Amino acid sequence: MPVEWREWGEETFDEARRLERPVFLLLVASWCRFSKRLERDVLSNDAIADLLNRRFVPVRVDKDRRPEVNDRYNMGGWPSVCILTSDAEIITGGTSFSVDELKDLVERVARYYAERRDVIATAVQEMLKREEDADRARATRSGELTDAIVGKVEAAILDSFDETFGGFGEGQKFPHWESIDFATLRYVETRDERLQRVIDRTLTKMAEAPIHDAEEGGFFRYSTTRDWRSPHTEKLLETNVGLLRNYLEAYQTLERPGFRSVAERIVRFLREDLRHPEVPAFGGSRDSDDDYYARPLAERRERDKPAADWTVYVNWNAAAVSALYKAAAVLDDDSCAEMAEETLTFLLEECYDQGRGFYHYHDGGRHILGLLTDQAYATRALLHAAQFTGDRRFLDVAEDVLQILVSKQKGSHGGFYDIRVGNDAVGGLRRRNQSILENGLIAEVFLRAHHLTQKAEYLETAERTLRLFAEDYHLYGYFTAGYARAVDLYLHPPVHAVIVGDRAHATTQAMVRAAAEIYIPSKLVQVIDPVADEDLLAAFELPAGAAPTAYVDARTAHVASVTDPAELARVMRAQRRGESA
Repeated sequence: MPVEWREWGEETFDEARRLERPVFLLLVASWCRFSKRLERDVLSNDAIADLLNRRFVPVRVDKDRRPEVNDRYNMGGWPSVCILTSDAEIITGGTSFSVDELKDLVERVARYYAERRDVIATAVQEMLKREEDADRARATRSGELTDAIVGKVEAAILDSFDETFGGFGEGQKFPHWESIDFATLRYVETRDERLQRVIDRTLTKMAEAPIHDAEEGGFFRYSTTRDWRSPHTEKLLETNVGLLRNYLEAYQTLERPGFRSVAERIVRFLREDLRHPEVPAFGGSRDSDDDYYARPLAERRERDKPAADWTVYVNWNAAAVSALYKAAAVLDDDSCAEMAEETLTFLLEECYDQGRGFYHYHDGGRHILGLLTDQAYATRALLHAAQFTGDRRFLDVAEDVLQILVSKQKGSHGGFYDIRVGNDAVGGLRRRNQSILENGLIAEVFLRAHHLTQKAEYLETAERTLRLFAEDYHLYGYFTAGYARAVDLYLHPPVHAVIVGDRAHATTQAMVRAAAEIYIPSKLVQVIDPVADEDLLAAFELPAGAAPTAYVDARTAHVASVTDPAELARVMRAQRRGESA
């Protein structure tokens, strides 16, 4: 007897109210072995299925397809079982159940819901009141943005660093790529040898351990032990594009040839194992399969690869676009740029509407409009594409998305909500969240857009967004590395090379390549075509010369002009150090 699963949505909760039943919500990840085990060994039990079908309205949600549902109802991992009222408010739940444990839980809740619904309703209202009071208090906060924020997050990274095996903490280990990214940025800024050790040891130990698939390339999601030697063998797109960026920047910064090799193997994994077989984009993951990954490459070729989730998730495909443009420059590999542009073109054609923004995922159609995570990663990818290709249309689309965000998701006291009003607005989805992680990224995007367009309103929006979290960022330790990176960019404007010239001119293209190949934290490279981009030329107050010319830090008193592509990298590095060019 199978469980009669419903989709998350208003119709499902209308049914629960009509039948006066609670809702049994199951949150799973397609790549998660524990999710598969619960469904195979527990939920397939006839007694369990009968109870759920008779006494509950069962709902099954894939956490990657509905991250906003997962964010509100996850009970601490996957799978998550969350039992809800017919108004989608939490009664109880958990993450790990045997048949007997789950049978006991659902029997007790079904009985209590039938007999004491008034008690449940009172408890839910009290909980909602506490949440509303906390949200109101939070909304009025506005702290100061200082270098102390950057310093405290840096200190949290150093305090949590595992000197022996790299990474952070002493239990199970996840590759925290945002923390490694921030440590790289701060190392280049400060030359602090402790930060160099964080980068070098973490990336070296990971590359040498079984969390890295040395046979087919790529990294597994996490290790259950601090030495990286006991991985859960699912491979996720999000993990690998984050680490691709880490290894590329560490190679640029520390000049370790081994880091370049690891980055090349990640690219190979993305191309051969996660490139979608039917559309020019990437699937979300490859399943866990310990036996397959324990074998050498020759034996693997005789077996079927672990199953893949071919759903195209916009946020992680956009992150792949950004990482692949960087790979194209650092590895001098045009195929990476081709994959990046093909992927971005697919996202624009299939998952974006002008004036509406990006949808979350594609599996033959578009689904879930307006999640902040998608808008943030997609606009960042568009700005990276604009810089790498010199094509103005990418900047124009990015501005369209930013304007939509301001009108649809900006909070009255600053910051951005994770969803728009009306995304199946039942229960927890009636209450929109402002995540420091997503807001840190979107603030960085607004800052970059400000520097690329000279529009003051983008700077103001970024500042108000960052201030909203300036009093409580420290509660999350090194997990707020992305937020600290955005604060650093706000306080210390980046090295910015503005190349004025025909974007098709060989010298213009040579300058773009020269600027892209070097690592300077948060640097910006921009092409302004005197004919096509008259508005930008006027905004920067730059002349249209006879030959392509790069102006480094054009809006400061330290502007340097360069006509020789071979000199551009030297001048940009000098500007970073505050030297005379």
